[in-house]
Amino acid sequence: VSTDRARAVSEALQQLHALGHRQVVVAGVKITSSYGRQRVRGLRAACRALGWNFERQIRWLPLPEGRDDAAAG
Repeated sequence: VSTDRARAVSEALQQLHALGHRQVVVAGVKITSSYGRQRVRGLRAACRALGWNFERQIRWLPLPEGRDDAAAG
């Protein structure tokens, strides 16, 4: 059993879009980790579905030095 992180993040972004948001900030995600890659995949899928530009409308806050996804999140 595992969590479908890609779907969860995709659904979250679609909900934010429905609320009127057109840019989001992602914090606490290490994009090189397995979980991070899943989340990025979900964000990219949602951006495509919404007609968003992933590079312009998704902003990233870097992880604090030495922290992983769970500790930083």
